[in-house]
Amino acid sequence: MKYKVAIADDHKIIRLGLQATLAMYPDLEIVIEASDGFLLLKALKSQPVDLILLDLKMPYKSGYETLKAIRLTNQTVKILIAHYA
Repeated sequence: MKYKVAIADDHKIIRLGLQATLAMYPDLEIVIEASDGFLLLKALKSQPVDLILLDLKMPYKSGYETLKAIRLTNQTVKILIAHYA
């Protein structure tokens, strides 16, 4: 079974690094890559995932706002929060 993963971070270098790291694990498949919370929420409407790697500081819709919106519709998805100082 492959676990479907979404990555949401406004820094492309971070998204690319996470993609490269996760590519080493054959049971993980990145199905969503978003640069902000708005794009993540839009993509989640048509593509369910098992895990979300979520940056808290993003433009347009912050990770905090995005997390609240996800929890209103999905209580079971696992979410790993990233917060960079």
